[in-house]
Amino acid sequence: LWLDIVGQPGLEGLTALQQTYGLHQLALEDVQNGGQSPKLEGFKDHIYLVLQVPAWRDGKLRFEQLNLFLAPGLVISLHAPEQLFDPVRGRLEGGRGIIRGAGAEYLLYALSDTAVDHGVPIVRVLTELLFELEGRVANGDADLSQEIYGVRRELSALMRQSQRQGELLRDLVNPEHELLTGEHAVYWRDCLDHAQ
Repeated sequence: LWLDIVGQPGLEGLTALQQTYGLHQLALEDVQNGGQSPKLEGFKDHIYLVLQVPAWRDGKLRFEQLNLFLAPGLVISLHAPEQLFDPVRGRLEGGRGIIRGAGAEYLLYALSDTAVDHGVPIVRVLTELLFELEGRVANGDADLSQEIYGVRRELSALMRQSQRQGELLRDLVNPEHELLTGEHAVYWRDCLDHAQ
């Protein structure tokens, strides 16, 4: 079962999730408060994973918190961008690949990989900005230091977030929690490669 929640549930919604699925109160507080660094928390009967999904809006880099829970036979995702998981949903509905029969851990991987891959177009945008600035410098354009600093700041933020998520994904390659079987380690390594 995949429960995909788009947007921020209120206190009543979080309480319902806790009562229905037994999600830990501390993890739900992280969902409610937002602004969490990437992390992996193991609880008795479920795992809580936080990723930061990069987004390019209004010429600025933003990060949206993605909250993922894994329990036996269940994945719960809570996120802001509506279309974030359209590729995964399409694979499920179309019956393409192994996603339908591979279980909850594989679905958790597919969602995580989609979130990590969301940063690839942003790297392209920042690279294009750098090439544009390079061309302007070559043409003798005036002071570009603020623009160069801005692009560099965005690249640094993206790299820091990628490094943090890479550390977390390494833990999924060599899992310690009983819900993570290690059966999907090859997929988690692929996701780790994309994050770096």
